[in-house]
Amino acid sequence: MKSRWVLYFLVILLLSACSSKVTPTVPPSPTAAGPTSVPVDLEPLALVLTLGSIGKGPGQFIEPDGVILDSQGRFVVTDKGNNKVVMFDQSGTLIKEFGQSGEGPGQFDTPTGIRADDQGRLWITDTGNSQVDVFDSEGAWLFSFGEHGAEPGQFMEPQGIWIDQDRIFITDTELCLIDIFDLEGNFLSRFGEKAQDPALASIESIAVDDEGRVFISDEGNQRIVVFDQEGNVLYSFGEKGEGPGEFKADVEGLAFDSAGRIYALDESGGRVNVFSHTGEFIAALGNGNGFDPGLFNSPDGLNIVPDKDWLVIVDQGNKRIQVFDLGQVAWP
Repeated sequence: MKSRWVLYFLVILLLSACSSKVTPTVPPSPTAAGPTSVPVDLEPLALVLTLGSIGKGPGQFIEPDGVILDSQGRFVVTDKGNNKVVMFDQSGTLIKEFGQSGEGPGQFDTPTGIRADDQGRLWITDTGNSQVDVFDSEGAWLFSFGEHGAEPGQFMEPQGIWIDQDRIFITDTELCLIDIFDLEGNFLSRFGEKAQDPALASIESIAVDDEGRVFISDEGNQRIVVFDQEGNVLYSFGEKGEGPGEFKADVEGLAFDSAGRIYALDESGGRVNVFSHTGEFIAALGNGNGFDPGLFNSPDGLNIVPDKDWLVIVDQGNKRIQVFDLGQVAWP
């Protein structure tokens, strides 16, 4: 009997020791804890010119989205909030506008991306109408192509556009595919499905470099994915975060400068991340978020004017276009 009580007491002690066992604290891995916040020094941008203001009148914007400098040296801006295209000269003076809301020839439902070809024609992604509209250099409608759908040559949500010699590249944000057309609007091919682990998620901006590599802003994954023109993934760079070369949220706008550097907007971070064409982070440009001249509020598009050394930003939240002098950037 005594030995039974001794055994019972030992079992109780053992159970008590197990229940009070202290588990060592293991610091969470960076992956488990999410992106680390590493301070980034912004290289300031010198403001040259501001175009537009908020409103529905001539030269005003509700939601500017895309911008180019055309062959005549005019700024051409899509305004998806007012369903129009606006032209300014290089002093910021309004030249003309064209377009209106609708589904007919020359009408828009959310115009977004814009490019000009060697003939001066303007190619505009008409997102809400699931098509691409083509105009002459003065805004006269020429033709449109595409229709709503998921089949090759159709669009669910066309947005980004790039012209590479005789081929037109269009990103479909909803389908997460890139469609290629010829200069008459005939469908040639599509790609994007080979991007896996992770798959593309809400793509928008597009740029093609001199070697034919296709750069895509993969907004849902806070990265840039690079393809060859057969749709094979070559590499990717960028990730979610606020550190060097990271994106806080959406990756917006892609463009190359004359040195081959690629620029990409960090919309929520209020800065422009600059990389080498192979994806090495170079610098972050900007003056911070805000409403004053030179500051950003949800910047959504950009372009580079190489002969002027200008960086043109669609400052969408502030309803304006801002032009900065890249010649004054102190590159690291």
